[in-house]
Amino acid sequence: MNQTRFHKDSENEIRPDSAAHFLPDKMNHELRAAIHSLLGYLEIFSEQTSTDLKPDQAKLLSRIDYHSHHIAEIILALLGDKRKDNANPPHSLH
Repeated sequence: MNQTRFHKDSENEIRPDSAAHFLPDKMNHELRAAIHSLLGYLEIFSEQTSTDLKPDQAKLLSRIDYHSHHIAEIILALLGDKRKDNANPPHSLH
């Protein structure tokens, strides 16, 4: 049986610890898989083009990498640590 943990926020509203408790396992898996795929393709693209980019393009790619990892961390945190082996996104490139 799945036990949902609850906590009180600053407004004394009781909320579950993560969105994972509300999502079916398949949806949770699909979100995690999509995040890891996108970050993986970004890493491949970055490795293959790193020497061919102009400075402004490299800066833009770096910003995309940073923000991609940031949003991945937020989404994965919301999903909770149901599957600890997939809880951490790949490391940032820069």
